[in-house]
Amino acid sequence: MSQNEEPAFPNPLDEHGNPVWAHGYGGMTIKDYFAAQCCGHLAEAFIMTGSEYTVEIVAKNAYDLAEAMINERDKINPSSAPVE
Repeated sequence: MSQNEEPAFPNPLDEHGNPVWAHGYGGMTIKDYFAAQCCGHLAEAFIMTGSEYTVEIVAKNAYDLAEAMINERDKINPSSAPVE
């Protein structure tokens, strides 16, 4: 499972090691969750500093920051890194 697929809110695994989804779908990934948490703060920072921005710029920066957060987390806690 890649870091882009790691669930933000993991569910238990079945006897074959597959996630058991309570509602029939996987939901958001940890990367999506981190990006969502950053989005509003990034937009506010762009506004407060008078920077030119678009929603695409905010979204790209949010996902870049989420990726960096995951990479740093995996350096600090290697056991959190996804098993390929």
